[in-house]
Amino acid sequence: MNLSQVKSVKPLKLRYQLLIMAVIFIVAFLICIVYQAPASKILAKIDLPKGVYLEGVSGRAVDGSAKVLHVDNYEYKNIHWTTSLFGLLAGTYTLQMSDPKGLTGKTDISYKNGDVEVSNMHLSISFGNMLKYTSYHLPVDVTGNITISVGNAVFNSSRCKKMVSGNIDITGLDVGTPLGNYSLGDGVMGLSCRNGLFIVKLKQENPYFSIDGNMEYDMKEQLYRVKAFAKPNPAKGNEVRPLLQMLGQPNSTGTFEINYQGKFTY
Repeated sequence: MNLSQVKSVKPLKLRYQLLIMAVIFIVAFLICIVYQAPASKILAKIDLPKGVYLEGVSGRAVDGSAKVLHVDNYEYKNIHWTTSLFGLLAGTYTLQMSDPKGLTGKTDISYKNGDVEVSNMHLSISFGNMLKYTSYHLPVDVTGNITISVGNAVFNSSRCKKMVSGNIDITGLDVGTPLGNYSLGDGVMGLSCRNGLFIVKLKQENPYFSIDGNMEYDMKEQLYRVKAFAKPNPAKGNEVRPLLQMLGQPNSTGTFEINYQGKFTY
C-alpha cells in the first residue's frame, strides 16, 4: 500500500466513525423523546380500536395512568401501565388496576387485529364485591376471596378464543342465611375457553356437600349460567338442605340439580 492509499483510507474510516456516532446520537435522542413523551399526546396520534378509549390520561407513554379505560360496555378504573421501548414498539404493556367495586390486579397485555392477549394475569376480588357485578337476588350473605390466575388468554369484546393455565382460587368461603351459617372453606376451579365462552369447572367438596358442574360466561351478552349437581354429605345433609333448595331441587337420588343464570353488569 503506497502513501496515497493510506491517506485515502483514513478519511474514509473517519467518515464511518462520524456516521456511527450520528446514528447513535439520533437513536438516543429518539429514545429520550419516547420515554419523556406525554401519554396523552401519544394516544392522540393512535387510532384505538372502536369502542376503546381512555379518560383522565396522565404520565408518560412508557409509564402512565388513566382514570377510566372504556372497552365497549365495560369500564376499568384507576389504570396504571408500564412498558419498555421494545414493549412500546410491540404494543405490549403491563397493566395494574384497582376498580371501585373492589377488583384489583396486574397483567401483561397486548392488542393486535382486534384481539386482546393477556399473560401472567392475577386478579383479586372479595366474594361480596364480586356479587356487585351480578344480578344476584338470593337472600344470603357470602364472604370470602376470589383470585383469578391466567397464564395466557386471547379474546375480543365478544368471545374468548384461547385460554392456557387458567384457575380460580376461592378462600374462606362462608354463606350466611336466616337459618344458619355455612363455612364452605377453600376451593380451586379450572378456567378455560370453549365455543367462544369462558368456562369455569366447578368441582369441590366441603363439610356439607360436594358439587360438580360448570359455569359459562358469554362476553357478548354478559350472561352467566350455572349448571351443576350438589350432593349433600350424609352426615350434614339436613343442615345444608335449606341452602341448596334456594338453588335447585333434589332428584330421585337426593342430588340437587342447580340451574341458575344471571347477568354481569359493569
